[in-house]
Amino acid sequence: MHLWEKGFMPNYWIWTEHGEIDDIGINQMGFNNCGEGGSGSGANVEECDMYDISWEDNSRRYHEMVFNSAGPEDPHVEAKNFFDLLEAAQKSLWEGCVHSQLSIAVRMLCIKAEGNQSQESFKQCATLIREIAPEGSAIPRDYYEAKKLVQNPRLKAIKIDYCSNNCMLYRKDDAVLTSCKFCEAPRFKPISDGGCKSKRVPFKRMHYLPLIPRLRRLYVSMSSAPHMTWHIKNQRDDGVMTHPSHGEAWKSFDRIHSDFALEPRNIRLGLCSDGFTPNIQFSKPYSCWPVIVIPYNLPPGMCMKDPYLFLTCLIPGPNNPKANIDVFLGPLIDELNELWNPGVLTYDIVEKKNFVLKAALMWTINDFPAYGMLSGWMTQGRLSCPICMEDTKSFTLSHGGKASWFDCHRRFLPINHPYRRNKNDFRKNKIESEEAPTRLSGLEIWQRIKGLEKISDNGKWIKSREYGITHNWTKQSVFWELPYWKDNLVRHCLDIMHIEKNVLDNIMNTVMDTDRTKDNEKARLDLAELCKRPDLHLRHVGDNCWSKPKAAYTLTSEQQQDVYRWVQQLRFPDGYASNLARCCLLPTAFRELPTNIWKPLTELSQFFKDLCSTTLKVHDLEVMEQNIPIILCKLERIFPPGFFNVMEHLPIHLAYEARVCGPVQYRWMYPFERVIGAFKRTVKNRARVEGSICEAFLAKETSSFVSFYFEPHILSRRTRVGRNDDGGDTIKASLSIFNRPGRKVGKAKDHWLDERDKAAAHLHILLNESKVQNQCNEIVDPGLQSLSWGPSNKATSYPIYKVNGYTFHTLARSKGKKTDNTGVFVKGDIGNGKSDWFGVLEDILELEYTGSDSNRVVLFKCQWYDPSRPNGTRIHNDYKITEVNHSKRYRHYDPFIVAQKAKQVYFLPYPGNCKSMWRVVVNTKPRGRIEINHVHVEEDEEENDVAYQADESNPSRISDTEPPISLKSPFGEDHIVELSIGSSSGANKNDDDDVADFNDDIDF
Repeated sequence: MHLWEKGFMPNYWIWTEHGEIDDIGINQMGFNNCGEGGSGSGANVEECDMYDISWEDNSRRYHEMVFNSAGPEDPHVEAKNFFDLLEAAQKSLWEGCVHSQLSIAVRMLCIKAEGNQSQESFKQCATLIREIAPEGSAIPRDYYEAKKLVQNPRLKAIKIDYCSNNCMLYRKDDAVLTSCKFCEAPRFKPISDGGCKSKRVPFKRMHYLPLIPRLRRLYVSMSSAPHMTWHIKNQRDDGVMTHPSHGEAWKSFDRIHSDFALEPRNIRLGLCSDGFTPNIQFSKPYSCWPVIVIPYNLPPGMCMKDPYLFLTCLIPGPNNPKANIDVFLGPLIDELNELWNPGVLTYDIVEKKNFVLKAALMWTINDFPAYGMLSGWMTQGRLSCPICMEDTKSFTLSHGGKASWFDCHRRFLPINHPYRRNKNDFRKNKIESEEAPTRLSGLEIWQRIKGLEKISDNGKWIKSREYGITHNWTKQSVFWELPYWKDNLVRHCLDIMHIEKNVLDNIMNTVMDTDRTKDNEKARLDLAELCKRPDLHLRHVGDNCWSKPKAAYTLTSEQQQDVYRWVQQLRFPDGYASNLARCCLLPTAFRELPTNIWKPLTELSQFFKDLCSTTLKVHDLEVMEQNIPIILCKLERIFPPGFFNVMEHLPIHLAYEARVCGPVQYRWMYPFERVIGAFKRTVKNRARVEGSICEAFLAKETSSFVSFYFEPHILSRRTRVGRNDDGGDTIKASLSIFNRPGRKVGKAKDHWLDERDKAAAHLHILLNESKVQNQCNEIVDPGLQSLSWGPSNKATSYPIYKVNGYTFHTLARSKGKKTDNTGVFVKGDIGNGKSDWFGVLEDILELEYTGSDSNRVVLFKCQWYDPSRPNGTRIHNDYKITEVNHSKRYRHYDPFIVAQKAKQVYFLPYPGNCKSMWRVVVNTKPRGRIEINHVHVEEDEEENDVAYQADESNPSRISDTEPPISLKSPFGEDHIVELSIGSSSGANKNDDDDVADFNDDIDF
């Protein structure tokens, strides 16, 4: 038994120490280019000629891949497949060819996966290659042959039959049943008369991709195994959080389960599920539900990246599984229980020995409807908030017919706050004396729901009499089968992506007074019942005709047109904004609103910006927890009760979850939405949607694993150069000024420097070389000597330069483009102090010095705005909004900066004529980089646009005293509307169903 588990020695599966000749030569190679970020970007890949690679080197790489993919199991268990793969790795396609039968199959499969190639196209390419190759070559004929050849690297998927009514899965003891044990629906389709099929076809079948082999693979590949203990090597208790391991939820779990925490290789997991409709024209609605698991042990540069998002379940459509999603999660829960106790034997390629791997699920990540499906607390109706639960003050609007959270946030304020005693600006004649609801612990929730029935007990949800009145529980969630689930501080995370989007939509629609406004006629009727705002009450003017006063929080028709034109003319930097719904800047767009309305909207925008920072501080989050109730109360003084659905309430719980769980980028749905978008594009067979998705995922998963064993010159998703890659390592020159990376793009032109430019450029270069400042330097350095002679009069001009993760364009290049990459920001001196310098890029010049060919310096020639305050530059004290005067320029001639010191900004005008001379300065973030403790960490750069995040949060305490607000607009006339008050109390056509509001998909 000991030899079976341990072997003679670690990683000793093929005998080489008993007189055999070692012709395999397995070693660990080719991973030096994988830094902490694990991106293996093209900048770090050594360029080489493919013809310089010998057969021995190529064969050794693929031997290593075979053994790593086999894992710790003895290959004799499935000896034939294992040794067939070894034979394929050793078998050359033809004499003198550097490729083996395995390497060509792997390469072809990777090309298919990355290019989303169809099987027919793959077959045609394989046929062409076979025609070119010498006769008798062992090149695969089609996709099936290539797939069969790659046995071990390709993980498997399991097909499980299930009841057509989603009652049960036919597995374990139920695998032999031919009908559902709950509804008695038949399992198999009837065999037609004269049918000759020997295998019966089920009505419904799901795909399940086992999790354990995928977690084991993290430790058998050098691309991931060294990084799986990052969390233990980078612990911190200074109140700064850059990773979930820095949050209290992780630390609390370690304290409770100390045995689990003793093994740093044990894995913490997150789970996401969301429904989507494939990009196919179905005659009926179709909803497919993938379940994705992510490991959190990896460092920030690798965590949440595509290769580490594991598809586990693929719940077929066309119907939404709703509460019965627990039925489909059964196999995954069984694996999670096995991973908790007793664990699974896993081979660690770093330590070169086996260990027992365990894993724990920390939380789930979902949009709001899926939150209710997984947690068991239905997120609809008056009790839809899963945090406040039944201790909520939400109510149903008598005219709007919807649940409203108006005046539910004063109870979150300090007990002596003046808003609590305000009887005029909230619900009329009402003061607030109650405290905020208490968040229940996992153990307290378990005591409440342990008596509820599971879906697996009867195959469906049986509605209780108290549902919707005293509670919203629909079931005992399947996650409570995990023995540690009650110990998690947060079990289901609110998704900030959908919350932010829905809050923005409500604000945009109401302020712009669109057809989807929350300030419709019935909202005004509810306003008259609940609030003392007579200026906004409807006034009867005739038969079924009412006068609707214009509200101050809506823009006039002229102002709306200004905003539309402003949106149409916006020019962002390349890759910064993909659509207005995700990156709109409320403080700028709505600056023409009255100040007492603009301020709360700006504070809300700042709250989301700070909350979404890549680095969070516990102190800042405590400030945000105190600020958000005040912000929501300010909004309640402005907008009508119909505006406040549950989406406007949920932000009050977000700061707590961030303080406990860590930065939001590990718990929002942007990465999963991108994966789901990729799933949509992989559907080739419209009759087998889930099968197409599963097959494409397995191919992509295989290509991602084997790409780490490719030769350095081979282009793959992992080694593809990022769009803003700056060219790689610095040049080894004698002076630091010549050691600056950067990538020049576009047609080069000769540029002759005049004396003024030459003197200014040379002076700036001298001031930025540290060796020049050393007056005691008595050694004649060749580089210093070249520097002292000055640059050549002839420089080279370029239109585009990529540096620091940015792409910069000159003004001439940017003219007529839909993007603006000309904004430049740099720290500098002015007078006796430091100042921020903002400008636009006029030219990109490469100056040459005598001596070595590497003695070159790239400078940006800029037009600088006046940095003096407050005439040229000003900063809003409360909201840290920086503005520059577009009409004022810096008086002195100092146009040059070293390109590597530049950061990118863009200058946002205000809509209309509001502040026409001033532009808002908006910082952008370099692509493919995250900043941790002021140190840049490389990360995988996605082709898709990513959500903007500030590096650090910077909240400030907001004012909690505001003067009375006049809500009647001084502009515009009242609208005459037709309304029959007694006709209906339900929601009108402008109000969509609550769930539809929360479940809007975001397109990427």
